[in-house]
Amino acid sequence: MLALEVIEGADRGRRFPLPPGEPQLIGRSSEAIPLSDTSVSRRHAELTPRDDTWLIRDLESTNGTDVNGHEVAQLTGVSIGDVIRCGQTLLRVIEVDELIAGPAATLNRPLPPPPTLPDDPEACRQALDLVWRAAHRGTDEAIEIQPLLDAEGSQPEPPGVELARWVQQILQKADQAQNQDRLAAMGETVAIVSHAVKNILQGLQGGAGAIELALAKGDLDLARQGWPILARNLDRIHDLTFNMLAWSRTHHLDIEPQPLQPLIDDIVELQQPICKTRRITLSTRGENLEAVPFDSGAIHQALLNLVVNAIEAAPPRRGTVQIVTGRSDDMLDAVITVIDDGPGIPVAVQEEIFEPFASSRGQRGTGLGLAVTRRIAEAHGGSVALRSAQGQGATFEIRLPLHAAHEDPGKTDVPPLAEPDHQAFEP
Repeated sequence: MLALEVIEGADRGRRFPLPPGEPQLIGRSSEAIPLSDTSVSRRHAELTPRDDTWLIRDLESTNGTDVNGHEVAQLTGVSIGDVIRCGQTLLRVIEVDELIAGPAATLNRPLPPPPTLPDDPEACRQALDLVWRAAHRGTDEAIEIQPLLDAEGSQPEPPGVELARWVQQILQKADQAQNQDRLAAMGETVAIVSHAVKNILQGLQGGAGAIELALAKGDLDLARQGWPILARNLDRIHDLTFNMLAWSRTHHLDIEPQPLQPLIDDIVELQQPICKTRRITLSTRGENLEAVPFDSGAIHQALLNLVVNAIEAAPPRRGTVQIVTGRSDDMLDAVITVIDDGPGIPVAVQEEIFEPFASSRGQRGTGLGLAVTRRIAEAHGGSVALRSAQGQGATFEIRLPLHAAHEDPGKTDVPPLAEPDHQAFEP
């Protein structure tokens, strides 16, 4: 069977089979040959089987398709050894003996059933000891027995060697699965962040172009039209950068009892210029809470995300946004509520908007704000809740425990020493 092997590009090392008689789509939206390279179009090229050969054609992709350095302008035959370029990805046509679908393909191959333990109690104990040492990869014990496990086929083998090899295969398979999941998540994150940055850069280019034209014409009114575009996208860069930092740092919190009102006043002062421009009323009310345990920088970012979203949602020239403080009914939590009179959030998407890179603001959002806010609140032992309905505005509520346990942030947890079970070592 023929297959495509990625020899250069974001998916390097992956292999994709070319099943006989089945046309195969290459592209970011393909199920057969999906590539994560963003220079590859969603529907980039198509491979079609004909008799004993494969033909490739470009599907009017943005960056074109080459075979062995020659642009594909019509149906072109490919064979073993040929190199196909799609965007910045190079794929070589190879021959394989089994069905392959990238590095994760080996994860789908079932392992043989585990060998059985010997019946003799002493041999069974020796076998379990060998398995235990084999499972502790990277330790001196594992290194000591590795030559024994590598010497497959030696006769006679000590009890448990076959089972220890099986355990090692299981652990290696788990490592492969974990690495594959990590790479897939990393690729997805990079693609989404790149998309957000690309949109911001396009906005900056548009605003800069308008201002450049205005300067060339000496037209101040035209420059005023371009500046809001620049300012808006600079704000988006600020939001994306600080939310990404907050997303990665929320496990390092410096929680101290302190008043909430100064933090809220600072956020209101920061947002007053945009509220004035949009003619939106931003107000605060409620109880003045003096000793709430929280990390000032983290909660500032969490609350700022909610307020920015509320201002964006409120209708221009008549909208209102309120920040309300108080205590929960059981008096155990401080509650900060942000209320807007915007269009509201449909029930169907209310849970998913808290996921990373999900945004209800379309191109205006970065998709990290609400995820960061939830993560920060939960890191404080609190929570974030949403109440909203289509056409009825939105109410976001941050809850922070009023009596959080205070610990030294530099403290390292050490598990208690286990009491030895002498009977477990009895033969």
